[in-house]
Amino acid sequence: MRIAIDGRTIVHGRSGVGTYAARTVRSLLRIDPHNEYVLFLAKPNQDLDALNLKRIVIEGYERMVLNRWWENILLPRYMEDSGIDVYFSPAFALPILPRFKNLFRFLPVPLKWKVFANAGSKQIKYVVTIHDVISAILPKTFTPKMRMWQFIFNTNAARVADRIITDSESTKRDFMRLYGAPHKNISVVHLSVDEEFTKVKDKKLLQTVRRRYDLPKEFILFVGTIEPRKNVICLAQAYSLLPKSLRKRYPLVISGAMGWYANNIVSEIGKLGLADSLQMIGYVDHEHLPSLYSLASLFVYPSLYEGFGYPPLEAMSCGVPVITSNTSSLPEVIGDAGIMVNPTDYVSLANEMQRVLENPRLQANMRRKGLQRARMFSWEKTAAETLAILEGVVENR
Repeated sequence: MRIAIDGRTIVHGRSGVGTYAARTVRSLLRIDPHNEYVLFLAKPNQDLDALNLKRIVIEGYERMVLNRWWENILLPRYMEDSGIDVYFSPAFALPILPRFKNLFRFLPVPLKWKVFANAGSKQIKYVVTIHDVISAILPKTFTPKMRMWQFIFNTNAARVADRIITDSESTKRDFMRLYGAPHKNISVVHLSVDEEFTKVKDKKLLQTVRRRYDLPKEFILFVGTIEPRKNVICLAQAYSLLPKSLRKRYPLVISGAMGWYANNIVSEIGKLGLADSLQMIGYVDHEHLPSLYSLASLFVYPSLYEGFGYPPLEAMSCGVPVITSNTSSLPEVIGDAGIMVNPTDYVSLANEMQRVLENPRLQANMRRKGLQRARMFSWEKTAAETLAILEGVVENR
């Protein structure tokens, strides 16, 4: 079987979808030496390599219009000529013309034109991963342009894909409700975190990271892009309600790159008067994240909505007690290993933070359960379930 994969999101320095794509491809190559893989990349990447992998770099297609040209014109022709059996998009984007496949079958046009709508001699199967539908559920947290493109891509995926993968049962339910995709066409495949996310015990490395980011001895940690959906203002409000003695002992450290509407968020946090006990340390290099988690006393992640939610799982893997939201996919990630609260109720969030910080026995129990929970997730498991789906759609052709 020949599998083509869209790896355009695999670019150094990106997170989220790009991380998922890179880890899934790497794990697929590790567990599957039999099938042939073709990986399309926006930039050269020597880290992903195997005897059964062919890398094709399509540089210069960063712009929206050129990307759509590649997806709908150049890609179908290549797949037809190269005998591709299934095309896997880890980043929700699929060609649009296959939506009109049935029409093209009966149009009196040359066969080479029908290829663009997947109506040629070879019926290529399409598999796509939908990570979330946040733009439809929380539209105010996205720009109008982003909402428009998300709607177009998600609607198209629901019509074109032979099988849709979602990161969680929560996303599956929301996607079915919002875009009308049938239950039988959607499979849930949970994600994981990298193997380096484990409790760091190297004192020299911990001290290096502590100095690099000017971290206090003990602290409460948040990791995530500074944008409305991450609900950082609510976290700061909850923190402001903690007793002054706790705030003095446990400063709040907020780590993450500036996202949409970040300036407004920073401005609102500044009004809370927490300058002496709140640090915003910006983006932390990926290789430093395990140490950052390991140094933290408590991890708090009150996100309003997550398609999966990497940070709570990363924190649990590093042995940190976790408080997060009781919404969307987060209960699927946390299970009974952490504490979940209504993300809009900052008073309850403050109460739970105080309860954990003042109870060493509870902290130890949460650490133990978190480590056990984290071991249930692995990229090899993610890849194996994804491979079964790719092979399944081809076998049913």
